[in-house]
Amino acid sequence: MSTHMQDQNQGLSDFSIVRHYLKEHQAALQSGSDKIYPNLALVRVEKNYFLNKSGRLLDYGCGFGANLIHLAECGYSIDGIDTSKYALEKIASKLKQHPEIESRVALHLLAEEAIRLPFIDEMFDYIVCASVLSLLSSPTRIRRLMAEFQRILRVSGRIYLDVNGPNSRFAIAGKALGRNIYELSNHQDAREVRRVYCPTSKEFGDLVSAYFTIDTVGFSSHQIFSHQEEEFIICARKN
Repeated sequence: MSTHMQDQNQGLSDFSIVRHYLKEHQAALQSGSDKIYPNLALVRVEKNYFLNKSGRLLDYGCGFGANLIHLAECGYSIDGIDTSKYALEKIASKLKQHPEIESRVALHLLAEEAIRLPFIDEMFDYIVCASVLSLLSSPTRIRRLMAEFQRILRVSGRIYLDVNGPNSRFAIAGKALGRNIYELSNHQDAREVRRVYCPTSKEFGDLVSAYFTIDTVGFSSHQIFSHQEEEFIICARKN
């Protein structure tokens, strides 16, 4: 199959990567470990960039709910969507411990074949898409998702996006395949290969600016022992 045909057949998610990280998270949960803190950059952006704390917010790729629960506690009505039924069940279980916010959270499972989000036009005041875009593995898939975000975000609505950069552990550990695409192998299972997308700051901005007005492009980076991260963060709005 040609690259063009593969691009045409891409859904909104790369399920080969979804399945890989789901296995990792399930193992962590079974060992008693769970990420209980939200994304620090998102915490700062929410406080300074999101204005109406009672607005409706979409957490796209909500995972096991660390960001979602924090945002609900800030006052938003939240729709969380993810490709993992297991992750959504874990969030539902956690919400039972937070009855004060449970009624303001709705959870949605994104089907593997989905090419459209299950929401009406201009439904949300805010969209958060954190730690997701690199895992979509191609700019074609990201553009398709940006078009959907543009459709469901209200005029003047605001969006938070981040992506791993070319100095992140994904890119450093991966094999370069083409422009900003890296292939990662599983050392325990050589048959399991996944691709990630790690653009430069400019290229990320160029991609997003086709759909939204960008207010800022920031970055977050750190290196602790052998763990190295580089993320670019965009705050943007729909005109």
